[in-house]
Amino acid sequence: MSEYSHPINTLDALYKKETLTGNAYSSTSDIEKPSPHLPTTADLAPLKIEITYPEGGRDAWLVVLGAWCGLTSSLGIYNTSGMFEVVISKVILPEASSSTLGWIFSVYAFVNWVCGVQIGPTFDAMGPRA
Repeated sequence: MSEYSHPINTLDALYKKETLTGNAYSSTSDIEKPSPHLPTTADLAPLKIEITYPEGGRDAWLVVLGAWCGLTSSLGIYNTSGMFEVVISKVILPEASSSTLGWIFSVYAFVNWVCGVQIGPTFDAMGPRA
């Protein structure tokens, strides 16, 4: 595999090579000159990274714990929505009708499920690094 295996590595390698050889740009006219060692498209091919998933042990249980924390924080509010509705109707918005207050939790549920349908597959495809 060449030293230009990834676009970021390419820029780093070009910078380091020019810095080490003393070919750093010294004037504005030098900036416009093309570099003699430009990488080809074959050199810029993406890296093949093998992703491994935990099949047990501490790492697998950390994944389970993280999923539980995420689901509890996003779906757990449904279990407490009655308590929030009482507080909102008695303290925060006492003049609002119950049908008006129902929109707060309806919109939350809609956004939670509709965005989840689109964000979930995107996260699965790209992962947390994207």
